[in-house]
Amino acid sequence: MAVEGDRGRHCPRCGREVSRDSIACPHCASPLPRADSLEDSDVGDVAQPSDLLQESPAALSAPPPAPPPAPEPPSDPDAVGSGWAIDGGDTRMPSLPLSPSAGGAYPPPPGAPPPPPPYGSSQYPMPVYSSPIDRMPRTPAMENAGFWPRVGAYLIDSLVIGFPLGALLGIVIVTTGADIADEDTLNVASLVIQSVGGLVTVSYFTLMNGAYGATLGKMALGLKVVRQDGSPIGYGLALGRIVLMNVLSSCTCSLFFISVATNEEYRGWHDQICGTRVIYNR
Repeated sequence: MAVEGDRGRHCPRCGREVSRDSIACPHCASPLPRADSLEDSDVGDVAQPSDLLQESPAALSAPPPAPPPAPEPPSDPDAVGSGWAIDGGDTRMPSLPLSPSAGGAYPPPPGAPPPPPPYGSSQYPMPVYSSPIDRMPRTPAMENAGFWPRVGAYLIDSLVIGFPLGALLGIVIVTTGADIADEDTLNVASLVIQSVGGLVTVSYFTLMNGAYGATLGKMALGLKVVRQDGSPIGYGLALGRIVLMNVLSSCTCSLFFISVATNEEYRGWHDQICGTRVIYNR
């Protein structure tokens, strides 16, 4: 306890004089009691400066004693009276369960229902999510038909159209008794054959390609006429395609078929203009 003097106080540890307003000794940094508490305390209990000066300098400069060490935890924390268990009635240092964030789990209260099964178990299966792109219809892979399959299909169609027309022409000639040797009769017959043949050809290719996307020759070889995106061409585009093919054939003496062989996708000029392609129908 600090000693009060006329001019100040003395530190109870080092015995040096300190001011009355100090709360700690400026020499040894020991805490000092408040001045008002010294006035209210018993003077007989206050150490005198002469008693403090009688102590040796070594004792005055010695450090304060170290606090006692903390008790070691027992080997069995749940033992009764160990200071670590709740069931033993000792609540000084209770052993609480680990929190869920530390990997533990609090015990359920009495009468609580069982916890639900984990998410993704057999009782609650994991939902399957899909994007709108996965639900879009897929465009089937299209393989362009080659040159020779297209030539074969055209020859089959020519036979399909030519045989009925030839048979019909022979029946007309025999029935009417027309003289084929006559030049005028031959010219008229040739004009009629070309007109009827062209009309039948246009009608045949328009109806077959518009309705089924393929003529009989293409069906026989597994071919089909479609748009660039694989959709059907319809009657209008089928009509424009066959008319354009006849016009190009007449203007180039049927040499426009070479454009089918030289194109990388085997698309002739009429296919490139109309935006169509001939593919394998698989």
